[in-house]
Amino acid sequence: MRSKSIVYDMTFRHLVYYHKLFTNWIDIIYELVKGNKDINVELRHMNTYGICDPQCITRLADALEIFQYDLKSLKFHKGKLYMGSHEVIHNSWIMFLLSLCGFSKDGESIYNPYFNVKFTHSTWGIFENFCLKQYDIDVKDREVVDIGANVGDSAIYFAAKGASRVYAFEPLPSIYEVASQNVKINNVQNKITLINAAVGSKEGKIKIPSSTSMKESGAFTIMNESILFYKRLDWRSGGFSC
Repeated sequence: MRSKSIVYDMTFRHLVYYHKLFTNWIDIIYELVKGNKDINVELRHMNTYGICDPQCITRLADALEIFQYDLKSLKFHKGKLYMGSHEVIHNSWIMFLLSLCGFSKDGESIYNPYFNVKFTHSTWGIFENFCLKQYDIDVKDREVVDIGANVGDSAIYFAAKGASRVYAFEPLPSIYEVASQNVKINNVQNKITLINAAVGSKEGKIKIPSSTSMKESGAFTIMNESILFYKRLDWRSGGFSC
């Protein structure tokens, strides 16, 4: 009974968005409540037909409800779901969202032709910067300091937007290595200075977790750690050390 209640909650919460997305939205709700896994859908705007599983259907509704995606270019072609010319990728929620805003798989990497950027992994930071455009500010011909560079997504976004130089700080060694790869494959070493160091209120050196996963790397807390030694980081000249 609990699982059916969850289905009902999910269905009625999305009711208005199913109506906006699908011509046969009433049939879709009926199939969802029945628990069917392969559901025939008719997309309202492009008037194309295909089969979606419940996860795909609810993800489309979430994309419309939560992130206000414009899904008018959504269509089926030869049994596959496309957003414009890009196939919608279903293997994860984040890749689903990234593919809706123009990212596609390029071997082991993901690629966005509009920004002409490539990344080794799909992350929420990439989605926030390139899809939601959370830093949609004018940085053309300006210097930018990016504190907490993570995998380099924001630094690469600023470079793509025309920043003259980006100084990007990332303290976690494993994440810094991923950021270095992303800077390299985008050929923006001349624009981005990537620094494996933390930024704080005073000079010094602290212990940080070395095994933090990429999923957990967006935020972490350091408690009860003493400063090991002090050193000024001359990051503009490249004379920094970690």
